[in-house]
Amino acid sequence: MEQSSGDVSSSADGGDATVATAEVLETTCALSKVADPLAGTPKGEFCSVDVVVLNGANKADVVFSEDIEAEFGGETISANVASHIGAEYFAVTIPAESSTTFSLLFDVPSGASLETVTIDLDGQSLMIPVAAE
Repeated sequence: MEQSSGDVSSSADGGDATVATAEVLETTCALSKVADPLAGTPKGEFCSVDVVVLNGANKADVVFSEDIEAEFGGETISANVASHIGAEYFAVTIPAESSTTFSLLFDVPSGASLETVTIDLDGQSLMIPVAAE
């Protein structure tokens, strides 16, 4: 299991610091199928990335599936519709000073290795380095 992390900080109204952190728990690539039928059949192969995101801000933040992308070899792709963001498929609210686990799924060309996953949190991009197994 490979682990990596990413941090982002910004200044919110009133001068309070808004901080989000993330850690990759596990990355598995070269998957020809996954259990969730919503995922469909990959054009290449699936990469599954489990990430825990901590919202260190003093307010909740909503993350939508379209706010999540992955990068590999100069290409950017969106998360597969079967990605789980918390307990939901399409959006989740991360409460203030709380964490949520994301189980993300990306359809990548065969043999491609993910380099980063980017999650947009309250207008700030949290770029998380990924090391695929």
